[in-house]
Amino acid sequence: VLLLTVFTAYGKYALIPPMAAFALVVVLVAGAALLAVSQDAIALAALGFIGGYLAPVLISTGNNNPVGLFSYYAVLNAAVFAVSWKRSWRLLNLIGFAFTFGVGTAWGTKFYRPELFASVEPFLVLFFVFYVAIGLLYVLRQTTHRRPWVDGTLVFGTPLLAFPLQAGLLKDDRMALAFSALVVAVVYAGLVYWLRRKRDERLLAEAYGALALGFATLAVPLAFSAGTTASVWALEGAGIAWLGIRQNRTFPWLSGLALQLLAAGAYVIGQIDFSPHATSQLLLLNPAWLGAAIVAFAGFALSLVHDRLRPMRVLPMLLFAWATFWWLIAALTQLDLANTLDIGSWRFGLGYFAGTIAAAAILRARLPWPRLDWLVAVCALIVLCMGFSFDQSIGGPLAPDRLLVWAAYATAISWALWSVRSESLRVPAATHLLWLWTIAATTMMQSRHLAIDQQLAVGWLYTALFAPLALLTLGLWRKPETFAWPRAPLFDGYRNGWFAPASTLLAIAFVAGLFDEGGAAPLAYLPVLNPLELMLVAIGALLYALCAGSMEGLRRIWPYAGFALVTSATLRAVHHWHGEPWSMDVFDSGMSQMALTLVWSLLGVGSWIVGSKRGDRRLWMGGALLMGVVLLKLVVVDRHYMGNVPGIVSFMVVGLLLVGVGYIAPSPPKQDESTRDKANKNDEAEST
Repeated sequence: VLLLTVFTAYGKYALIPPMAAFALVVVLVAGAALLAVSQDAIALAALGFIGGYLAPVLISTGNNNPVGLFSYYAVLNAAVFAVSWKRSWRLLNLIGFAFTFGVGTAWGTKFYRPELFASVEPFLVLFFVFYVAIGLLYVLRQTTHRRPWVDGTLVFGTPLLAFPLQAGLLKDDRMALAFSALVVAVVYAGLVYWLRRKRDERLLAEAYGALALGFATLAVPLAFSAGTTASVWALEGAGIAWLGIRQNRTFPWLSGLALQLLAAGAYVIGQIDFSPHATSQLLLLNPAWLGAAIVAFAGFALSLVHDRLRPMRVLPMLLFAWATFWWLIAALTQLDLANTLDIGSWRFGLGYFAGTIAAAAILRARLPWPRLDWLVAVCALIVLCMGFSFDQSIGGPLAPDRLLVWAAYATAISWALWSVRSESLRVPAATHLLWLWTIAATTMMQSRHLAIDQQLAVGWLYTALFAPLALLTLGLWRKPETFAWPRAPLFDGYRNGWFAPASTLLAIAFVAGLFDEGGAAPLAYLPVLNPLELMLVAIGALLYALCAGSMEGLRRIWPYAGFALVTSATLRAVHHWHGEPWSMDVFDSGMSQMALTLVWSLLGVGSWIVGSKRGDRRLWMGGALLMGVVLLKLVVVDRHYMGNVPGIVSFMVVGLLLVGVGYIAPSPPKQDESTRDKANKNDEAEST
């Protein structure tokens, strides 16, 4: 009633002057504080201090006098500090905290000018010290909560609000702002030291330690940018969420998670409004990378905290994915700068992922934290995609100027795989497969680049492209202890992850090679003895061997694959030696048809004779079927070319071959050995 009376007498009726009204409010607030402490009445203290903090707002002369305003608030905050020395009243602390920084922010937005810095800065430092001390006293003197307990609003909220205000005061002096962050880090580090030596307040010491580390980290980006909001919110949000989990309080936990989203939004807005300056030319040490990296660091920290203190199935994974996303965004922001500095975006990216993998491997062993295996796998996947991204304009992936960074990446990922060589987990297995595919992809792209650079014919290009894949597949099949290092003992458990896609890709390559023109320049073209067809034979033999055992049924298709290979080689020889076009028009040629007829007849007669000699009825029937196709071809196709020499030769050769095979192997064998064995087994089974 007394406060309302003073307000009304001054504001509505002008019965008393401003200074008298202000003095009366001070007296009433001081009296309320004394009565509240003596009677242990928190409601009276709250009412009195609310009136006190509102007094400058309600009893205002309109003059911009920051010294008078903040001096008065300094007296009130000193009173709050004095009360907190006797009573652990969190509500009173929060009232003072909210009014001090709320009114201070409102005044600064409306009235602050750079020339007022000397008169405003001391009060901001004083208020920061006040509420750090009040938050410390609340923990040391409170008795209503069972230890450990920390007021997260004051502990983390004080720097969260004070430091953006400091950034506003120093918006034109980034180095001063960085020095401010360093001073704050030293203050919190000193509190950690004092608490560990003098008091048994482990939770508060851990909170102050997190703030000290956070502001020490912030000192670097603040030296390059005044956009501090995203970094502060991300780090403070991580700290608040961690504290909420430790105290089993839902609101701080959710608030800390929400701050991560706000931090990301602030970062995006900051990048939209960002104007480059001289210091941004330092790779990594610039606002774009440091801002995103700090958001990522906060996400990783939260994921680890949830895995350790509040295990959940989905949230830690989402937080880890969130952090990984921002870590990659941080890398993307540096690509243009890397090109500008003549480092090259590709070399920078590979070095960035090498460093990431090395750091993840170290932390995984130290923490330990298996979820970091996912970060290694993501980096390995991106590098694999980079291996396939090369084109002729930027050279091969293994160019001399890239070998050093490739060596760093190979060392990092080999070390990461070696550190989990005895763990049969799926993610390290996937990372190992990605590394093997990276080896294959880079060597394939490099060998193809070298072939193009030497202006070799397309047959060499085909061989250069697929030979590395075939050789690595052969090595992993025959010598896994060498080629599957460092996880060779466990490779057999996930070997299908390599052989299934590798076999599929080689099969596609085999089919594609059948339609390749197969030039052998600068060497002369020789049927079969040319790079394309030798590579096709090698791929076919490798696939045939890989199909043994679990894929035995697939081996039945290889007679057809061999027939297609021989047919393709025949047409290719006609193209190179007789000049027929390598297109569908190659079939509209008497020379092509004669060559096919002769080669097919030799294949058919050979199968016929060998099948008869070996008693292999299936082989004999295959030869007979092929000869039937040849006879049909003579009637339907080759007769159109009877007017020229190739057509006549076709008929004569086929006739002679049929006469010869009729003499050597006139009839099929009754039954081959394998069929007899199978029939005997069936008879035994039926008898049983």
